[in-house]
Amino acid sequence: MAENPAFIFTTLQERPDLRSKTIQLIEKSFKYPPDQHFEIDFYPLLAPTNSANNHIIIKDNKLIAHLGCLPRTMTAGHPVLLMGGIAVDDNFRQQGYFAKLMQHVMDTYKGSYSLYILWSNKNELYKKFNFHLAIGQVGTSSTPLSEKFLGQFEKYNFSQLTTGQIQEIKDLYLSLSIHYTCIERTQEDWDRILQISSTTLYVSRDNDGFIQAYFLVNKGFDLQNIIHEVAYTPSYKNTILKKLSAYNLWLPEFESSYFTNPTITYMASLSIADTNLFSNFIKDWSSHRISIEEINDDHITFNFSGESFKTTHSEFFQYLWGPYPLNDFDEIGLPLYIPGVDSI
Repeated sequence: MAENPAFIFTTLQERPDLRSKTIQLIEKSFKYPPDQHFEIDFYPLLAPTNSANNHIIIKDNKLIAHLGCLPRTMTAGHPVLLMGGIAVDDNFRQQGYFAKLMQHVMDTYKGSYSLYILWSNKNELYKKFNFHLAIGQVGTSSTPLSEKFLGQFEKYNFSQLTTGQIQEIKDLYLSLSIHYTCIERTQEDWDRILQISSTTLYVSRDNDGFIQAYFLVNKGFDLQNIIHEVAYTPSYKNTILKKLSAYNLWLPEFESSYFTNPTITYMASLSIADTNLFSNFIKDWSSHRISIEEINDDHITFNFSGESFKTTHSEFFQYLWGPYPLNDFDEIGLPLYIPGVDSI
């Protein structure tokens, strides 16, 4: 617990008595309706087993701010830190507490992760901490999902799944790493995701009764009427994506050729957490075709095909991962993909 004459940095692991007030603070800040619950929609972030990563500020024994972190790993074992649930009490805004908490968190995890990743529409605010919008995401139609359409699939809540069905879902998700650089899911990750009761699972089976595709819809107050994760067997990919493309389906930009007039947007905001770990990530992601020569607060200098280039952080992220990545980098590494239940 770090102290200051004016306030204290601590965590929900150290102050579990403030858990309920923390959830109330987040829900008030995010304008959650009474019938929806952040704790359910973002269970992995607020799971009791993650309480050491729920950072808070206390002033005069009053909770005034929260910033949650969730350690995860990208394909090939590269650690990233997801951030979310960021909230400051209305009475303490515009007083610098958010900046103090963000800097405290970034200092706490420095040296352990390649990237910080967060989701927010307050892009100018996070630029101050070197976060930049990146990773191309394709969205399709805004047509609401109909019961008639969904009726052709089997519908489940996670709690209804058998052990065998869960394993089939896990295997299909794992197969996505053939196509994308994904967030890896350990058994603990899956255990947490399966607690998100506000998400609905739909599955399609083949003639032998095996699951050939699944997709996830909704996440409570977050991601309403959005298909935010889909996985499939290789032979069923074209069929399921064409079926889903008439509705609001989110996929990596790489899949835009499947759709008519798709909308390309940003998936998340990225910031380099540790220069050495990030350099190693890029080297592995590009199969050693891109090497980082230097990183400072403003620019990244890298070598590609024997030639040195200097770009801003924002340009570098978008050159590699979109939106609209450079053609030269199209086939170097697999596109990044962070599904909705992993986002916080």
